[in-house]
Amino acid sequence: MNNKAIIDTPRHMNDLLPAVTQRMNEMYGVPSIGEWYDEQFLFPEDKDSPFVGGNKLLVMSMLSDVQEMIERSLMDEARQTLNRAKWVLSKP
Repeated sequence: MNNKAIIDTPRHMNDLLPAVTQRMNEMYGVPSIGEWYDEQFLFPEDKDSPFVGGNKLLVMSMLSDVQEMIERSLMDEARQTLNRAKWVLSKP
């Protein structure tokens, strides 16, 4: 095995960050899906009060938004919102 190639071309996580952020923007319409998710469950005026309704209500609201986006021909935004909804549904 040739270890020289591995040593000469180190790959650090920081090198991947711009590509990951760009991919998140393309897929979800936000730079960080985790941060976006956390923000959905906190009221701006009281960061200690969790959002009532949980994932189910959040996804229902998002799907309603998607219907409106489709009606307005905002297909890329609709796609990104659907991707965010699928991500929320994948959470335990």
